[in-house]
Amino acid sequence: MKAVALLRGIGVGLQRIPRSLAPLLVAAWMVLIWYRSSIPGESPSSHVVWSAARNFLHAPVFGFLALLGVLCLPRTSAWPRMGRGGVACVLAGAIAYALVDEWHQASVPGRVSSLLDCATDLVGAACTLAIIAYLRRPAARDAGLWVRLAVGLASCLAAAVFATIPDSGP
Repeated sequence: MKAVALLRGIGVGLQRIPRSLAPLLVAAWMVLIWYRSSIPGESPSSHVVWSAARNFLHAPVFGFLALLGVLCLPRTSAWPRMGRGGVACVLAGAIAYALVDEWHQASVPGRVSSLLDCATDLVGAACTLAIIAYLRRPAARDAGLWVRLAVGLASCLAAAVFATIPDSGP
């Protein structure tokens, strides 16, 4: 099965979830993020690669939050309307929660709070939204999807490395 067809099928399946339940899914994911952020961490790693890898994990977590946020948007033909307002609302929600999560982590022993982590969160959410918007296009093809996935992964990795550099210290 082609990747575009597979992801569109998953998207159509997700859109079967009633919009009235979508905010509950968003809230449940936020609770899981909060719970995970509440677990005392180890001291920050001095190894830049390990720190960047841990920071990179922010991207899919907040990308999934954006995906769930899309389920709250109005739908047309079993697909979300991805207008500027809807995208801005989902991104604003993701970055707002990223800020809350970083604030929360500041009070958890062994956790490091960094506004730069929010950059990785935002990039993960934005890349997810870009791929969802691309899949909505009738002309979407696997080649275009793979390019977007590669650019998205590279962007998330770059954001994670950027957010890690200040932590790497001497």
